[in-house]
Amino acid sequence: MTLLAELCQVVEERAEPSPWLRRALLALGARVDAAGLRTWHVERAVYGALLLGAVVAQYGATLGATPAWESLRSAVALAASLALLLYGAELDSVSAREREQAQAEGREPVRVECSPRAAQLRALLPWLGLVALAAAFGWVGAVALGWRTAYPHWRRWYRARRPLGRLRWHPQKPAQCGQTCVAMLTGQSVETVCELMGRTGECGAYGLRIAVQAAGLDLDPSCEPDVPRIGRAFILLRHEAGSGHWVLWDGQQVLCPVDGVLSREAALAAWDADGWRVEGHHQVWDAVRFPLRPADVEYYREQGRAVSP
Repeated sequence: MTLLAELCQVVEERAEPSPWLRRALLALGARVDAAGLRTWHVERAVYGALLLGAVVAQYGATLGATPAWESLRSAVALAASLALLLYGAELDSVSAREREQAQAEGREPVRVECSPRAAQLRALLPWLGLVALAAAFGWVGAVALGWRTAYPHWRRWYRARRPLGRLRWHPQKPAQCGQTCVAMLTGQSVETVCELMGRTGECGAYGLRIAVQAAGLDLDPSCEPDVPRIGRAFILLRHEAGSGHWVLWDGQQVLCPVDGVLSREAALAAWDADGWRVEGHHQVWDAVRFPLRPADVEYYREQGRAVSP
């Protein structure tokens, strides 16, 4: 199967991607997040490129062929129009992000308008400007009008597949599955988690609790059987050869530092095929319920520093 055909199945039919494709996409996403690239950067770059392409398509044959004064006047008018269009796109993007964030947090979105009249002007003026621009500059206005019309639909499609508040996957370094799971849960770097835990290698549930409590959360000390259905949890896997492995359950899917993001069914099938069994899970609590004693925490850290290379 070619890469394009597999991507079509994943996007259109919501099929489960193959392990190598899933790991490649997740690794790419992790690099993009580490570089600080956000969706709105891509949106604005695509929109600006489309607008400039429309300018070249409409005026490419006459650029430089008109008198200098008329060329300068046209360039200034086009530059002002493009700047206003990008400014309007930024307002739409800020409004959309605020609305999505408010919906995810269960609150009303913050509105900038202070009166119904101001709200009407805020809603109507950009559309009137686009109509005038379409009449004056043809393709440029048409691209802007199409973008503004399609933007809400694109955001709904995007947010349905990448909801707010999701946990971001990170690949692990050798013997750092527990630290990587804590980093995915708390949004910290793996290096920071290792410093909090006091060890850069294998860790147990006590080490996870130290790092999780430092982030204002807590871990149920008891190890419940099977994979949980709701809530977030650390799942402990045990291989038939005796080794252990930590993975993270975010309430809907499994985030494995090695295999990537898996559905519950896909994870269970993969573990069974590879010789792993679920030893149990530790539920994540939203607040610290049983604080660890500082002396015990320091003793655990000192033990880790003593065996670290």
